[in-house]
Amino acid sequence: MAICANCGKEIDEGAKFCTNCGAPVQHMQAPAQAEPLVPQDS
Repeated sequence: MAICANCGKEIDEGAKFCTNCGAPVQHMQAPAQAEPLVPQDS
């Protein structure tokens, strides 16, 4: 379950608005893993 960023209540997956406070739900995706920077020899 997601948590409302506005009021902290649990939100059903797929909901567009919080049923407690009515705030729009911002579904966060897991951040993509960045490739480590590898120095290139020249």
